[in-house]
Amino acid sequence: ISYDLHKGRTTSCGCKRTRHGETSTREHHVWRDLINRCHNPRCKSFHRYGARGIQVCTRWRTSYELFRADMGVRPSKDHSIERIDNEGDYTPQNCRWATRQEQANNRRTNRRITFNGETRTLTEWARHLGINRRTLFSRFGKGWPLQRALTPTKTKLNQAF
Repeated sequence: ISYDLHKGRTTSCGCKRTRHGETSTREHHVWRDLINRCHNPRCKSFHRYGARGIQVCTRWRTSYELFRADMGVRPSKDHSIERIDNEGDYTPQNCRWATRQEQANNRRTNRRITFNGETRTLTEWARHLGINRRTLFSRFGKGWPLQRALTPTKTKLNQAF
């Protein structure tokens, strides 16, 4: 249904327009798009979602109103839907509204490092410790031990004066 709606083949999303009146909202577009990328093999993003076995739960797939009740209104224009577990389905327990930065920290390709009982991505550790991200990548690439790689070094003062 969402594919036909998106392509203009139908004028109804399957919802009763009089029930929610939100077919032109961003939340409705998000709902329609996530169903499309998970359940429509013709969707250009299908290979990253549906082809990997990621699905939209029946509760959401059959009702925009239930999706909206579970997710609420998008907090800001900077938020989009995110699956907390990237290998999991789109379900109320596995989804949240997140900013680009939050989503970047949750990519499945990120390297996660546990140090002193805290787990962060390499980029998050760099930001947290005040170390340039490229420097940190380089240190790990050179095989530095964890303790040494995550320890900020003192910069040498320019002694040319």
